[in-house]
Amino acid sequence: MIRKFNTKCKQKTKIRKVFSRIFQILKMIIITILNYFKDISVGLRDVRVTIPAAVKRGDNALLICNYDMEGDSLYSIKWYKGKREFYRYTPKETQSIIKTFPVAGINVETNLSNASQVVISQVDTNISGKFSCEVSADAPHFNTMIVSGEMNVVEIPEAKPVIDGIMARYRPGDELRGNCSSQYSKPAANLTWMVNDVPASPSQMIFYKLSKNDSNLESTILGIHFSITQQHFIRGKLKLKCIAQIHEIYHQSDERLIEEVRPKILATGTSNMNMYHSINEGELSNPNVGMTQYKANKLKHSNKQQSQVRVTPPQRQSQQQQTSPLTPLRGLRFNGSAAPGD
Repeated sequence: MIRKFNTKCKQKTKIRKVFSRIFQILKMIIITILNYFKDISVGLRDVRVTIPAAVKRGDNALLICNYDMEGDSLYSIKWYKGKREFYRYTPKETQSIIKTFPVAGINVETNLSNASQVVISQVDTNISGKFSCEVSADAPHFNTMIVSGEMNVVEIPEAKPVIDGIMARYRPGDELRGNCSSQYSKPAANLTWMVNDVPASPSQMIFYKLSKNDSNLESTILGIHFSITQQHFIRGKLKLKCIAQIHEIYHQSDERLIEEVRPKILATGTSNMNMYHSINEGELSNPNVGMTQYKANKLKHSNKQQSQVRVTPPQRQSQQQQTSPLTPLRGLRFNGSAAPGD
């Protein structure tokens, strides 16, 4: 009985030792893992780049690479166009901290470049594409991180867009049809029509294929077509505008201010002056006769009245001859008739 009890106690002691050993091993594993992640957390991290989405051809391009070393030492900064390295910054290099490597179309301004930025001078359209910054830490971790971004070099048009085919005046019910064209560029300009400062609907626009020249530049045309209604005219005006845009570096426009053709209103009555002339003459029946015609008719009427001389009736004239000391002139005729007494 005592023997069995001692045996069981020994077995329990062995089991406890085994579990204790396993616990020690697990503890060491956990500590090792924590130390590993601790080392990573204090090393290189938070690498980010600032690369312009678009740059005008001939301008300088500034590429920025920011990072956090978290106590580690910087080993090198490398810049790539695609997969080809064109710039390297090595702070611990004794002979040359900055090195450049030939890549077509890329000219680095070394006096403006350093550990956090690189400047490419007079960029050309053939270098558009992917740019990457690679950051490497020194011992003991030697961590390396790479981040990329896209840059486009733009050839802008030589002039602003042009609207053609649009008349100066329209009336409600007319069909408006015109085009907006942008000169050669790379990439082609994005065209937008505005009607009274509101974007035109796709159903109102006419899309044409891009055209290319020998320099691989592109020209674009966008048409517009819709029926004009009375609501299109605001205070008798319709504003039509075409906007050409390339990324954020090119924004030009052309616009037309269209007038409404209003119907002529005919007079429905006559003025007092016309009415007076019609009653006295019976000639001015058209109320739209001008003032010049009215004056001519009035002058004619006045001359006609002056040419008519009233003739004294014979009885009254004989009485006047008896009382008048003057002898009437003989042979005088009035309106083609002989004077009394002839």
